[in-house]
Amino acid sequence: MEVKSAYAAPILYAAGAEAEARSRRAGTKEEADRKGGKEAPGDGVQASFKSVNELTNYLRGAYDIVGKGQAAISGRHLRDCLTDEDKRQTLFENLAAADAAAKDAMKNRKGLQSFRVIIDEEGEVTMESVGRKVGFNAAKRARQIAAAKSAGDIRTVMGLLSVDLSQCEDGLRDGACDEAEVEKVKAMIREAERRMAELSDAEATPGEEVAFSVSLLI
Repeated sequence: MEVKSAYAAPILYAAGAEAEARSRRAGTKEEADRKGGKEAPGDGVQASFKSVNELTNYLRGAYDIVGKGQAAISGRHLRDCLTDEDKRQTLFENLAAADAAAKDAMKNRKGLQSFRVIIDEEGEVTMESVGRKVGFNAAKRARQIAAAKSAGDIRTVMGLLSVDLSQCEDGLRDGACDEAEVEKVKAMIREAERRMAELSDAEATPGEEVAFSVSLLI
């Protein structure tokens, strides 16, 4: 089973995910025995389905990763599972393991936005995660500081830098950026403060005002 991540290090296949899937099946069987009934398909019973639509509807109800639209399963593989009990049971086990892996990832990985599983025609499974990434556009702010020709201009840039700093600090807490990104913003704030001292009494010409306004847009 391959696992990919849209950022940072790959998620390792959740330790114990297969064991959890086995425990889930065993627990369902014991509960069913107590109630005098039968456990659901995929929990140790070689169930049969008449169509891909019937199988798909079952998967939507039985596995969160499918029910939430986070699973892409090959239609050909689903058709194979209708007649091949081993493939069908493996599909159930893989989806149970994917449910466990998704819960583990969402709980333990800061900044993680989504998780999905892909099952190809051969039944090979890939799990992918997508996370939020926060970055600071230092070049843009540097251009704005250079274009500033009055104290008012610099105050505008410093207001933008304050927002940048807040976003990066939030990103740091969420695991969406690192300390280096926060330090870039702080260094740019110091540069803006130095520029403010230089422009304390300056007044921008109409042309300079236009140039600064343009710098805010690009």
